Amino acid sequence: MSHSNPLATPENPDDWVRRMALIRTTRWLKSVPAFQQYKATTPCQLDQAELRLKQKLPGELRQWLLIMGFGDLSDCIAIREEWLEELTDAPVAGHVVFAQDELGDWLTWQPSAESIWLVSRSLRGYGKLSEGFRAFIEELVDRRFHWQQWTDSLELTPIE
Repeated sequence: MSHSNPLATPENPDDWVRRMALIRTTRWLKSVPAFQQYKATTPCQLDQAELRLKQKLPGELRQWLLIMGFGDLSDCIAIREEWLEELTDAPVAGHVVFAQDELGDWLTWQPSAESIWLVSRSLRGYGKLSEGFRAFIEELVDRRFHWQQWTDSLELTPIE
């Protein structure tokens, strides 16, 4: 990870999320926030989602949602409450969808490890993006939100 990453050195556990709110990206020659909130959430709402899923949200994702809410990361990834759903088909059974990219591919977490994965519905494959949600966000920032370049370079395991 680059030392220039503004999320890399938190003073307290919430700092990395709060700093993300300050990060800007360029869109149509204008500087805009990298994250646009769609909907705020509460601990009670996240508890309800966990009950429905029958499992806990990863701690870093829960932390993010409580501070930032649901919304869009640089117009390439949408994190939505209505997409919180456990996948049932092998080989990604048990993964939980929490976001969707601009191509309709899913971002999931694997509950046993809290790792973040891309499940490409268009290419019928899946691949690991990071060890956790914070690492995923840090890598996305390091890559200057060039999501398509990242996913194009990801080695996918075919889904049969």
